[in-house]
Amino acid sequence: GSIIASRLAGCGSRVLLLEAAPLDQCGVPAGRCGTLWRKARASRAQWRRSSVLWARGQGSDYDAWADEVGSSCWRHENILPQFRRGEETLLPGSQVEPSEFEEELGVVPEAHEAFVRACLDLNLAENVGLTVGHRASGVGYFRRVASESGALRWAQDLYLNPTMLASGPDGQQLEVRSATALRVKIDATEKRAVGVEWEGGSAEGGEIILCSGAVGSPALLKSSGLGPRKELEELGIPLIADLPGVGANYQDRLELRLPVAGGMPGRRWSWREDASAGASATPFVPGGYIPSEVSRKSPADLLVSADGGQVAVALARPAARGNVVLRANGKCQGVACGAAQAQVQFDGLANEEDQRLMLLGARRAAEIARATGSSMGSADKGMSEVEQFSSDAEALEYLRRECRHVGHAVGTCAMGASDTSVVDGELKVRGIEGLRIADASVMPTLISADPHGTVVAIAHTAADLMKGKRGMYYRNQYGLPPVPETQEAGLRS
Repeated sequence: GSIIASRLAGCGSRVLLLEAAPLDQCGVPAGRCGTLWRKARASRAQWRRSSVLWARGQGSDYDAWADEVGSSCWRHENILPQFRRGEETLLPGSQVEPSEFEEELGVVPEAHEAFVRACLDLNLAENVGLTVGHRASGVGYFRRVASESGALRWAQDLYLNPTMLASGPDGQQLEVRSATALRVKIDATEKRAVGVEWEGGSAEGGEIILCSGAVGSPALLKSSGLGPRKELEELGIPLIADLPGVGANYQDRLELRLPVAGGMPGRRWSWREDASAGASATPFVPGGYIPSEVSRKSPADLLVSADGGQVAVALARPAARGNVVLRANGKCQGVACGAAQAQVQFDGLANEEDQRLMLLGARRAAEIARATGSSMGSADKGMSEVEQFSSDAEALEYLRRECRHVGHAVGTCAMGASDTSVVDGELKVRGIEGLRIADASVMPTLISADPHGTVVAIAHTAADLMKGKRGMYYRNQYGLPPVPETQEAGLRS
C-alpha cells in the first residue's frame, strides 16, 4: 500500500491511505501491514523473520502466471523491471546480479560459511545468484532487506517519508490515516466501488485499491458483499456479486527448524526488535533450493536456510490449499463484519505429496544441521529426533507438532481468466468497477521463494497500470529489449 500511495501521490494524485496498525508501530515490509495478518496462524516473529528476505523467484513462476491470466504483463521479462525498481529503493547501492553478488557479500559470519560449506560437502550445488533466481537449484546467500550495517529497512519508512507526505503541486497529496477498514461501499445498481468505511468514518470518490494481504483483502471483499453466495447468505450479508474464488486458494509454507549439532553462534530473531535493534543482523541469509531426494537429478523442491543456530526447511511449491472465511457470530448478521472477523482454514500437511516431501526434507535438514556443526568443529554426531522414528506415521506426528507457518500466505483473490478468478490481469475485481487488489492475495500460485519481493513488484505494476504507463523507462534504463508490439496491449492500463 505504501508503494502505490507514494507512486500515485508523486505524480499529482490525491491519495488517502488507511493503515490498520498504529502508524508508529507499522515498521513492516510492503504488502504485509495490517491487523489481519498478525492474527493469522503464523506468529509475528516468524512473519517478520521471513518478510525481510528479498528474492525474485524463478522466471518460470511468472511465465506460468501470464499463461493463466492471459496477459503478457506478468511474464518474467516484463515484471523484471519492477523488481529492479523496488531494489533501487529497498536495496540502495546494491547490485544483486550474479556477476556482482559474490563480491558484494564481503565478510560472511563463520556460522553462515559453515552452513554453505556443509551443503557443498553433501554434494549440493552452489548458487551465487539466489536473490535474482537465474538458477533453480543450489545453495548460497539470499539478500536481506537491510542496510550495509544490517539494520532492517521497512518499505513504509522509505516510501512514506516526510517529503512525500507534503509533495505535489497542491501541497499535501497523501493523507495517511490510522484506521481499520470495515468494508468497501459499492453501488449495487451500477456495480461500482464508490468509497470505503472504517471505524468512525468513511470516504468516497476515486478508485479503491485493497492491499490488506491474503487474509485481509478477501475478508474485506466478503464484508462488502463480494464473495461466495452461500457463505454470504449464511452470514446475512447482502450479496452484490457472486465471486466463488474470494477467500479460496489460500497457500502458505510450513517450516521445520532443527538445531545445529553442537550449537551455532547466531542472533536469535525476536519480533520485538525494531530497525535500530536489528543493526547487528547480517544483510545476507544463507540458504537455497535443494532436492528432497539424494540424486542431484531430482528437482529442487525444498527451500533451506540457516539463522539463529538452526537449519530451516520448507517446501518450494506446496500443494496444500485452504480458505479464508468470515466467522459466523452475532456481530456478523446483516452488517459489515470488518477485517477482524477473518478466519483461516488451512492444514499445511493435508496433502499426501506434501507429507512425503516434508518427511524427506526433515531428514535432509537434519543431515545438513549435523554437517554444519561438524564444519564448525562440533564432535556431536548423534541423530536428531526426526531421524529416529521407526515409521513415517510417527515422523508425521512430529512434523504436525513442530512445523510452523512461515508467513508466505498468498492466493485468496487470485488473478486469472477462469470463473473462479477474483481479479483480471490488470488487478481489477471482476464485475466491479473502480476496485483493484494489489497484494499477495492476487498471486495464482506461491512462487518458489519468499514472496516479499514479488509483492513489491506487484505494487509497482499496479501503480503503472493505474497511471497508464508501460514501464518503458525502466526497461530502457536497464538495457532490456523493447516490448514487442504484440505484447503492448498487456501493459496498457
